[in-house]
Amino acid sequence: MSELGSRQRVSFWGVLSIFILGGIIYVLVERGYFLLLYALAIGALCLFLIVVAFDIGLDRTGREE
Repeated sequence: MSELGSRQRVSFWGVLSIFILGGIIYVLVERGYFLLLYALAIGALCLFLIVVAFDIGLDRTGREE
């Protein structure tokens, strides 16, 4: 039986990317680029919904349902 190693719950790159994203948002808010921030948020939301819709449309084998 294979041993289960200790699984790392927090990824270094995940935490780093959250801090970088937070820094970018902070700079955009401080400089007043609200329209750009709004456009980026809409783009991220659309991308997220496309990924979720694509994931729902596939079964476990990768074929369309």
